[in-house]
Formats: sequence, structure tokens, C-alpha cells
Amino acid sequence: MKRPSGPDPRRSVAKPVNGWPVRWEPFLESLKGFGLLNSQMNEHRLYLPVELRRRLGGLLEVPWIISYWCEGCLRVVPEHLWRDYLERVCAQLQEIRLQGWVEEAIVQPAATITLEQGGRWNLPPALTALSRIGGGALCVLCPSEGGIEIWEANAKHRRLRAITEEILQRRSLMPPGGTSAAPRVNGETPGGPGTALPPAATDKPPGPPINGRPAGDRPVSPPPPPPQEPPGAPPS
Repeated sequence: MKRPSGPDPRRSVAKPVNGWPVRWEPFLESLKGFGLLNSQMNEHRLYLPVELRRRLGGLLEVPWIISYWCEGCLRVVPEHLWRDYLERVCAQLQEIRLQGWVEEAIVQPAATITLEQGGRWNLPPALTALSRIGGGALCVLCPSEGGIEIWEANAKHRRLRAITEEILQRRSLMPPGGTSAAPRVNGETPGGPGTALPPAATDKPPGPPINGRPAGDRPVSPPPPPPQEPPGAPPS
């Protein structure tokens, strides 16, 4: 059978979308560095901050897909990167044997959104209800490994505080120097009860040798005898 002429479509390079490469890694690189951006919901319309619109530029003119994420937020990715996103999510959840959760919790509720006049996204009410983002809520937009995340502001702040408290708690349980504790022998740690202690150090230097013997080898003199009472003395 004669093969069709022309380049192999499996090896062809996808055309850029509004000047953006059609790959996942450049998209994530473009999100780094803009931090946490505050925004306000107005009847399920989310205003995109100027910093985000300047950074993404023409990429915001293409359709995006918004979906629910298990941590309680929404994730938004360009439509042409949706399959890349699902592949990474499936691989991530497969490690904990939850890849079957993807279809029901991510794919089914997902919806396509486009940028409206005034720089706003119209978020589906069903998804905002899942993430507990009210119609007039204060939101936080932040970059993540899964695209742009949209959080209800108080929920995001609680999560950051919980992460900080966990880090501080783990640091308080770590021994000094970050090393593991000494092993226990017969239920006791070295230097504990029942362990011989090294001899105490002395500040006095050893004296000169006596009769060819070092000062530390001097014989110990016996204590002097008690004084003798004279005969006929009354008992004390």
C-alpha cells in the first residue's frame, strides 16, 4: 500500500496560538512570578487583574476550560492544552490509585469560558458552588502546576496558614542539627541511667614526678590515727 505523501502529522509542529507555543511547559513558565492576585466576583463574573492580562496577552483571547480541583478551588487552562492537563492529572492520581476520579470530578463539570468585554470571565454557577465561591466573593488567582487556580480568598488564606503551622510543628519535632535521635540500648539512650560516665576533668596540672613515678601514680597515704587520750583521763 502506497503511503500518502507529505509530512507525517505525528511529527509536525503545531502552529502557535496567538503567538504562544502549543506546549504545556512554556505555558507554566509564563505563569511564574505574578504571585497571588486579588479579584472580585460580580454575579459569577470574575474580573481578571491587569497584571495577568498583560502577562498572558493574546493567550486570553482563545477559549479556556475551567474545571474543579479536589483541594477546593477551580483551575483554568487554555482549551488547546486541556488534554495535556488531563494526562498530568491522571498520572498524578494514578500514584494513589484515584485516576478513576478524574472523569466524574474533573471532566464532567468542566466548561469552556471566553474573555468577555471588560476583561472578565463568566464562571459557571455549578463550579463556583462546588468551590464555595459566592456571587460577590473576594477571590485569589495564583499560578500552579495545573494552570491558574481560583480560590475563595478566606479559603486560600486558611490553607496557607495550615501549611505554615505544619511546617513549624515538624521543625519543632526535629532534633538539633536535623539528625536523628541516638538509638536506644536496652530501653535507655547513651548517657542515660545505668551508663558509666567518664571521669571528671580537673583543672590542676599534674605535679612533678616523685621517685621516678608520675604524679598520677603517687601512692595514697593512709589517714592519720586518732589522737590517744592520756591514761587516767576521764572519758569524754
